[in-house]
Amino acid sequence: MSVVKSLPSVLIAVLLNLMICIPFGLSFFPLEWDEMPAPRAIGIQMFLLTTVLCQFIFAARSSFDCSVGMMMVENVPFMHTLSMSILNQVGMDSPKALPTILVTYALSTIVVGVLFYALGHFRLGSIVYLFPKHIIIGAIGGIGAFVVQSGIQNATGVSFEWTYDGLVRLVQNDIFWLWIVSVILVFALGVLLRFNKSPLCSPFFFVSIPPLFYVVLLLCGIPVETARANGWFFDKPPQVPFYALWTYYDFSLVEWSVIPKQMGTLVGLSLFSLMHVPINIPSLSLTTGLEVDINEELKAHGISNTLGGACGSVQNYLCYSTSALYYKCGGGGRIQSFLIGAILSIFSSLAQVLWHMCPEAVVDTYHELDLFEYTNVWIIALTMTFWGMNEVGLAVGALLACITFVVQSAPAGPLRGSMSAATLRSTAWRSTADLEILDCMMRNVHVVQLKGHLFFGNIHKLSEYVAKILEDSPQLEYLVVDFTLVVALDSSAADRLTKLKHVCAAHDVHLVFTAIPAAYERFKTSMVASFGTSKSRCRFYAANDLNGAIEWCENSLLQQYKILHTPVSLSPQPEKPAFISRLEVLCPHESPTVILSLLGYFERQVLEAGVCVWRQGDSSNSSMILAEGRLQAIVEEEAGTTEDIPVGALIGELCLLTGEKRKTSMYATEPSVVYVLTLQKFQEMLQKDSYLAFLFQGIALRYVSLRLQYVGNRIWESKCIPI
Repeated sequence: MSVVKSLPSVLIAVLLNLMICIPFGLSFFPLEWDEMPAPRAIGIQMFLLTTVLCQFIFAARSSFDCSVGMMMVENVPFMHTLSMSILNQVGMDSPKALPTILVTYALSTIVVGVLFYALGHFRLGSIVYLFPKHIIIGAIGGIGAFVVQSGIQNATGVSFEWTYDGLVRLVQNDIFWLWIVSVILVFALGVLLRFNKSPLCSPFFFVSIPPLFYVVLLLCGIPVETARANGWFFDKPPQVPFYALWTYYDFSLVEWSVIPKQMGTLVGLSLFSLMHVPINIPSLSLTTGLEVDINEELKAHGISNTLGGACGSVQNYLCYSTSALYYKCGGGGRIQSFLIGAILSIFSSLAQVLWHMCPEAVVDTYHELDLFEYTNVWIIALTMTFWGMNEVGLAVGALLACITFVVQSAPAGPLRGSMSAATLRSTAWRSTADLEILDCMMRNVHVVQLKGHLFFGNIHKLSEYVAKILEDSPQLEYLVVDFTLVVALDSSAADRLTKLKHVCAAHDVHLVFTAIPAAYERFKTSMVASFGTSKSRCRFYAANDLNGAIEWCENSLLQQYKILHTPVSLSPQPEKPAFISRLEVLCPHESPTVILSLLGYFERQVLEAGVCVWRQGDSSNSSMILAEGRLQAIVEEEAGTTEDIPVGALIGELCLLTGEKRKTSMYATEPSVVYVLTLQKFQEMLQKDSYLAFLFQGIALRYVSLRLQYVGNRIWESKCIPI
């Protein structure tokens, strides 16, 4: 029953394909080829053959049950280039011309099919998204100009070129009305679509043209043969069987030496064929609300094109506009898709009958972009129209893609932000004396954060900015360059970054690079080699992240002023004096007696490797200090986010004080020694010695302050909340 209900939408899809096949099928071979030894209707046969084949393949393999396949009409200009090149080499009156052209068409289809399938098989579908949108639209604009030219030629029956003489020929009485009627129809459709937004408007408009044309002839009393004699119908073709196409594949006449010379055009045709996938598949996915695997769709395209080439036909694809219209008209279903292919296969044997019954028409399109990209569209379209569809057009497109990237990326610059490190601190524990020194000296550290793509078009802005910073701030001793948000780095940018050593050396400034992308490890190695040893006048250090860079600068400043060269850590053995020393750092103003009293509430425990200390969501009944070994905190259900706990760190204190549940799971990654303050002991401390409880809360607040500092650093570093 559902098949019966879908018949109207199936018929609409079939009619649209039949209407499209005639003008494009007749354009497969140049009109200049007067000596063509076969009826031009074989182009319609080729169109319908590849359409039928891809329709059956998409019905079986595509994730869209509303997919409607069609010959890749945008490739007709490349087919013209191929055929004209072959004709110029073998001669238009040579019997080798047609077989050579047909074999070249078929081989190009197989090449496209193999390329599609290879991309899908190796899961490289995302590579098709590398084509910039405005370059694709520019290429489509060039194809559109060719379609207009071909449409005028088909409508008038005379050869047309974009020259003064060609334009003058269009206004002569014998052909003027043949093409101006098509222009009027396009204008009428544009006006109609402004007031009627129904998806059925366009298909019914096109489908109504042939019957209305016959009605006009009847009302005006004009015989069909008279209209045909005046160019309003295609000429009657010779009656040939449906298998006529294959009779022209005479491999003994193929000029094989000519085919390799078409490699440039074949490459252009293949690349241009790839451009349709990032347009059609996502667009149809958005229209239908169905997420599909683009790699599977690529494999379906590969099978359909390889099969089409093997059968002697041309390229095909999933047509978005027809598929979307079919879907909006209620179409869908595997059986219905097979039915479309079956009906089209019947009509493929009637191509000659269809040809002479249809009046002629031209369809045009329009796309909007920003001013710069829209200018590129016109340049590409005009280049492809006047200087060639393949090598020149594609070369101009590639050049404009590069220019567009430079023009659009360079003004933004590589700088995301810049600030003094006066308020930045590392997560390393510092004594009060250390912090006082750093409060004064960290103003001599400056952090510059980069972003996006660093390339020859914008890296000079960094060099100029660094030179200005060092000139305006003679007190600077350390310059930190943060690469956290850098996406890519080219060789020109790497060279300019290396030359920062000369700018820094002139001001006796240490240079620190942080978070250099792993893909550019060779750049990091060359930087180290370029700056030489640590005894060089301008020293260089590469940190893994901003926290590591800040810690290195802090250590260097503290060492320089003979205060403290490294953060205090516990001895590998959990000896009491070392642990007391750690508490003294946390409580710099307290006497040893008070510290020993606080320590008396902690219990020493030994943890085996792999032991779960607590799980996320557990009740908080203890806090502990890691004296030896290593613990790891894991945030469950958040992409496996982990944090290693350093020796001497206090953990679990905030949840113990607030009574909240554990925010993370804690594991011992190696044999460890911890000192544990249980909830019972803390409550006992509150009852017996409130001062010690106050002291413990002060230590907990210091840890909270440290973590907030880390969060602040990460927000500035990556413009996001750290996970």
